[in-house]
Amino acid sequence: MEHFADDYGCVSVAWVGDSVLYARFERKISAQVGERYAARLLALVGEVESLRYFADSRNLTEYDILARSAIVRAVLSNRLKFASTVVLTWAGGAGPVSRTFASALDGSIEYLTDAAQFESRMLAVAPRANQAIEAAPKVAARSRRSR
Repeated sequence: MEHFADDYGCVSVAWVGDSVLYARFERKISAQVGERYAARLLALVGEVESLRYFADSRNLTEYDILARSAIVRAVLSNRLKFASTVVLTWAGGAGPVSRTFASALDGSIEYLTDAAQFESRMLAVAPRANQAIEAAPKVAARSRRSR
């Protein structure tokens, strides 16, 4: 699992099955982290003809608009490769911006608020996903430096 982190948050990403990509978003995603992740996402998507994408954003508290824009551009520029996208959101569910994004992808994004349902959907296409995720080293956001 690859990690993109700074003092505020982290994005982790890994292939967890045959053409099944998993990403986890935690805390606040800064513009720098979002842009680094988007660049890596483009490279990963370029490796396959099509993929199923599972994004776990239940621990996402905030994101910089530039981070979101970079990730959205990466997905939209390769939208034909995304056979399906399942996003686990926080309890409040998907907001208007997320629903607009789903419309831009012809509704191929499914937003879930139930972690068990998300895991079930992912395990249906990548039965060993949990082992791949659990085996990866954990990375938290870097601690803030004292001034």
